[in-house]
Amino acid sequence: MTDREFDLLLEEELSSLSPNDDLVAEITPWRRAANRILTGTALCGITLNFLLLDHILPAIGLFLILLGFRSLRQENGWFRAGYVTATIRMAICIVNAIANATIWRMDLTWMTATGVLLTVFHALCIWGGFRAVQTKAGVERNSRGFWLVVYYVAIIVLGITQFRGTLVILALLVFYILLLRSLWKYAALLDDAGYAVQASPVRFSDRAVGIALTVILTMGIAWGYTFCNQYPMDWTQKEEISAEAAQVKADLLELGFPADILADLAEEDILSCRDAAKVHVSSQDYPVNDGRKVYGPDKDGSYSYQHVYDVYELRIVQIAVEIPGDRREFVLFHHFLWLEEPGFRGTDAIQLWSAHRSDGCWYPTSEYTGRVLHDRNGITYASPYHSLRSVTGTSTSVFWENEVATEDIATFSLPRDGEHCRGYIRYSLEEVNPGHILDSWCNYYYQESALQYPVQTAADVITPGWASNAGCYDCISTALQMSYDVDKAIEEGVYEYHFLD
Repeated sequence: MTDREFDLLLEEELSSLSPNDDLVAEITPWRRAANRILTGTALCGITLNFLLLDHILPAIGLFLILLGFRSLRQENGWFRAGYVTATIRMAICIVNAIANATIWRMDLTWMTATGVLLTVFHALCIWGGFRAVQTKAGVERNSRGFWLVVYYVAIIVLGITQFRGTLVILALLVFYILLLRSLWKYAALLDDAGYAVQASPVRFSDRAVGIALTVILTMGIAWGYTFCNQYPMDWTQKEEISAEAAQVKADLLELGFPADILADLAEEDILSCRDAAKVHVSSQDYPVNDGRKVYGPDKDGSYSYQHVYDVYELRIVQIAVEIPGDRREFVLFHHFLWLEEPGFRGTDAIQLWSAHRSDGCWYPTSEYTGRVLHDRNGITYASPYHSLRSVTGTSTSVFWENEVATEDIATFSLPRDGEHCRGYIRYSLEEVNPGHILDSWCNYYYQESALQYPVQTAADVITPGWASNAGCYDCISTALQMSYDVDKAIEEGVYEYHFLD
C-alpha cells in the first residue's frame, strides 16, 4: 500500500467517526445558548390560565434565559448585561412565587414596573448581543432583534391604555411567533457561518443551579403555607365585667337571651342592651360536609336520592334585642359557633348586609362591634377581628339600586389549637317608619383546604352583593329576618315583631 492510499484510507475512517452536522449543531455552545434564550423568551410570553401554567411556564422560561446568558456572558457587553438582567428577573420571580404562597400581598407596583423595564431591557440585550455577534462573524446585520424591542414596547403601551381590540392582539401574537421563529433561524445561520464561542466558565453546573433554585422555591413555598396562611390575632384572656354590666346581663337572661352567648359578649355590647323589653332568638345548625346520598320518599310520595347529613358543624344564632322608646330600637347579634372541627383553619370572613341598606326603613345608631373567642386548657381567650370595615363595590344584586353595594366585612383566623371556636358581630338600629321588615344578612366564608395557589384569603373571594362559594372557600348564608302581626297592626296599630319562619 502506497503512502497516498494509506492517507486516503485514514481520512475515510476518520470521516466515518466524526459526528454529523446535526450533532455538532446540538452541542455547539452558541447554538445551545441562543436556543435557550429564545425558548425562554417564548415561554415568558405565553399566558395559559389553567393548571398553574401561567406561573410555571414563565418560571421555566426565566431559568432557560438565565442559563443562556450565563454561557455567553463573556462574549460581549450586551450578553453580560443580559445575564445580570436575567438574574434579577429570576430573583423577582422567586420572591413573587413565595409571596403567592402566603396571605400577605406585597406592594407590587414597584415590582411590576421593574419587571416591565427589565423585559424591555432583555429584548435590548438580545438585539445588541446579536448585532455584536453579527459583526464578529462577518455577517450582514439585520433588524430582527430591534423588532422584538418594538413588540414589547407595543404590549406595554396597550396594557397601560387597557386596549381591548381582539384583532390587534391576535395580530401582535402572530407577529411575536413569527419574530421568534425568525430569530431562531438567524441563530442557526450565524452558527452555519462559522461563528463559534467558548462557553463562559462557571463554578456550578446548570443542573446544580436548577436544583438550588428548585430547593429555594420549594422551601419558600412550604414556609409560606406553614407559617403565613393565617391572620395575626390579638388573643387575650377574656376580661371580667363591671357590676353595671352584670345587672344588664341578669336582665337579659330573664328575657331569654342565651346564657352561653351572653357570656361571650364584651362589656360594651352588654351595656348596649340596657332597658331591653324583649329578646328574639333564632338558631340553626349547618353542615359543612358533603353528607351522603340516601334513596327514600319525597314529600310528594315519590322516591329519589336525597342528601343526608349526620354531622352539622356550624351553628348560627341570630338575636334581636328590642328596646322601646320614641323610636323602637333593635340591637342585632349574629353569632357563630363551630360545633365540630371544620377540617382546616386558615382565614375566615363574615360578609354583613345590614338592615339599614333598605332606603328609609331603618337608621343605624351604632358602629359595628364584635370579637372572636376560643377555649384552651379551660381558659377562654378573645380577640378583636383582624379587620372590620365597610366595602363599596359594583353589584348586579337586586338588594342595591344602581348596582352599587355597600357592605361590611369582618376578617379573622381561628387558632388551630383552639376549642369551642366562636364569635359574633353586633350593631344597633332604630325604626324610622313602622311596618317594614327587619332584614339583616350574615354570610360566613370559611376555608376548606390549604391547597390553593396563588393563596387567597376569604375576603379576596367575596363579591359585593353576592354570597357564593369560590375556590377552596365555602359560604354559609344566613339571615336575621323579622316581620310583624299584620292583623294586630291594622286593628290596634301595634307592630309586634317576630322572626319569619
